[in-house]
Amino acid sequence: SVGGLQGNWLPFFAMLLVLVFNVLGEEFWWRGVVLPRQELAFGRYTWVLHGVLWALFHAFKWWDVINLLPITLMMALVCSRTRNTTPGIVIHAITNGIGLFPVLFATLGLLQ
Repeated sequence: SVGGLQGNWLPFFAMLLVLVFNVLGEEFWWRGVVLPRQELAFGRYTWVLHGVLWALFHAFKWWDVINLLPITLMMALVCSRTRNTTPGIVIHAITNGIGLFPVLFATLGLLQ
């Protein structure tokens, strides 16, 4: 099921690069730029609107939007209250980075 990955590090490093750009790009944009501007316009409960919009931003994965909603709301709330993008970066990297493990294990020959 993972044919051709053993010893081939290119897919792993390509996925890692995409992960880094995806997480940092989305977090700095959504939590670093969009959220503070929304707070100026919508006030204290902006995190609800922001979380819903961010979940809908992932509509290309329509089957996962409902599952993403609790995480997007929680990340918006935490980043809004702490005025810090770091929690969002960490949570986003963990949730998106889980997919790297099967590729890593296949590259190392631990999956057949």
